[in-house]
Amino acid sequence: MKISNETKVGALTAIAITLLILGYNFIRGKTLFKTGHYIFAKYKDTKQIMVSNPVYINGFQVGAVFEIENSDKNLSSILVTIKLKDYYMIPDNSTAIIRESMLGTPSIEIKLGSSQKGMLTGDTIATVSEPGMIGEVANKLEPVADQLKHTLSSLDNVLKNINSVFDPSTKNNLQSVVANLNATTATLVGSAASIEKLLNQQSGSITQSMNNVNSFTKNLADNTRNYLKQSPMWKKQPHNYRRLISMEVWHN
Repeated sequence: MKISNETKVGALTAIAITLLILGYNFIRGKTLFKTGHYIFAKYKDTKQIMVSNPVYINGFQVGAVFEIENSDKNLSSILVTIKLKDYYMIPDNSTAIIRESMLGTPSIEIKLGSSQKGMLTGDTIATVSEPGMIGEVANKLEPVADQLKHTLSSLDNVLKNINSVFDPSTKNNLQSVVANLNATTATLVGSAASIEKLLNQQSGSITQSMNNVNSFTKNLADNTRNYLKQSPMWKKQPHNYRRLISMEVWHN
């Protein structure tokens, strides 16, 4: 029986597509036939984990995520199938935790328990939900964000109250008050300068006036002293006149 060229091309195409599918699944760590060592884990939130994401025990990759499917129609839990590279003694009280990565590739970490009984193929491992690095940062920032929202809300209320109090009329009055204060301040500065000029010891008006008074008093004392000395009574009562002339008032 002679096989046509079209049949040969079709058969080769089918074989090539099959090999391509098998190769792609092999690269992703997934085989066409479900053979080997498998365990299952149920999560409420898979945190965007994907097929072929690594599975670690103590930092060593022991397998990869083989399949992800919903356990029920309500999506209350997600069933994750983990394919192990080999049989490992995993205690049956171990837990599987999804770890988020800053690089965006989450992984599953299996924390070994203390039980002496190991898990078998097809068993379901217990799961623990942890916030992870990103979740911890978000939890720490959440109180700060709430406080910041409260502060901004209070500040907004204060600004609204200020705007309601400072209406155009009040603003004009405040401007007038500030202008009057500026004028009063300028007047006080000028007055202080005038007082300083008056009190200046060299050229102040008060100093000059006191000097004039002292000069007048001295001239009056000198004239009085000369008059008394020339008076006829000087010769009759010289003792009394000398006491009068020697009084402190005439020496000022």
